[in-house]
Amino acid sequence: MRMKTLVKKSVIIILSLVTIASCNKTKKYSNRMGGYKWELTSLTINGSEVTTKPVLLFKDCDIYKETCEGSWILNDDGRASFVWQFNNKGQKLEIANQTDHVHGIADVKAAEQCIEYSGIYDVVESKRQSITIKTNMANGHKNKDVVIKMQRLN
Repeated sequence: MRMKTLVKKSVIIILSLVTIASCNKTKKYSNRMGGYKWELTSLTINGSEVTTKPVLLFKDCDIYKETCEGSWILNDDGRASFVWQFNNKGQKLEIANQTDHVHGIADVKAAEQCIEYSGIYDVVESKRQSITIKTNMANGHKNKDVVIKMQRLN
């Protein structure tokens, strides 16, 4: 009887540790992004480079208590809003346009681009200062490989 109790307790402890570790990994990736501006150093569609690249501001947030927000900023100061979150132990990054109004043509361009590249991305590589993500399900490019490489600005 004691052996059953010991096995049950061991299983519960192991499952708890696995859950905590996966939550910590998701939080780790979120902490790397949140509160920083990220410059897109490369944006390709099926291997072809896109010339107009935004800077993304991933606003700081508590991933367990609030929706993480961000700003999609084009070089002419056009801005769009998006929400973001890591899933699957930091292996997926979702970016979803949330722009509900614009103030001028620059904002319209930013919103259109944000909508075009919204989607769920696989995290190919993640380091403290850089990240590479990839999808073939971006809103404006279904069934095309979209690869984004970003570098954190200080």
